[in-house]
Amino acid sequence: MFDDDSLRSQASLVAIEPHPSKKDRLVITFAGDLWREVDRSLFQKHQEALKASLNSEELEKAFKALERQQTRLYALRRISQQAISERTLIRALQLRLIAPETIEAVLVDFRQKGYLNDTEWARQYAASLQRKRMGPRAIAQKLAIKGIPKETIQAVLGSEEGQEEAILALLETRYRSRDLKDPKERQKVIASLARRGFEFEAILAAFTKYKKRVD
Repeated sequence: MFDDDSLRSQASLVAIEPHPSKKDRLVITFAGDLWREVDRSLFQKHQEALKASLNSEELEKAFKALERQQTRLYALRRISQQAISERTLIRALQLRLIAPETIEAVLVDFRQKGYLNDTEWARQYAASLQRKRMGPRAIAQKLAIKGIPKETIQAVLGSEEGQEEAILALLETRYRSRDLKDPKERQKVIASLARRGFEFEAILAAFTKYKKRVD
């Protein structure tokens, strides 16, 4: 049996101190040896739960439980503040040195509860870009950068017919004052639409429809 002094001695084997050069990090040592670096914002207020460990096995068990708890709370705060993609959340957790298995466990839990839905997020994000009159190709590129799978992007952006309707809306508003019968003006508008990310075939099809409307 251990007496009180012996228990306190073993408990003191766990030390948690600020990182000497990184203000956002804490350093956990066990028996004087470096055990792990952790994110300060997640673990600063919960040091005692780890320091109470009497051996390395207890420390590992306590840390995993605390890491999952704090990771879940942090992720909930992020998605409650702003809708984000899975990839964005993963990057944020990786920057906080969260273990891959903990990240995956939290993601699985959030998907099951409906907290994370990349298809719905991509649809909302694409809609916000469409309101800025950005074309599908440019939107697709931005979604890909955000880590959205190709098949999801295709489902969100829809068909070429949808592009044509978006282009027609621009021709009837933003480009209404342009003389599209003038080849030079027409070419400038086509180039402008292409820069917005619209496919060339959709642009030509929309011009054909527009010509029929105004003739």
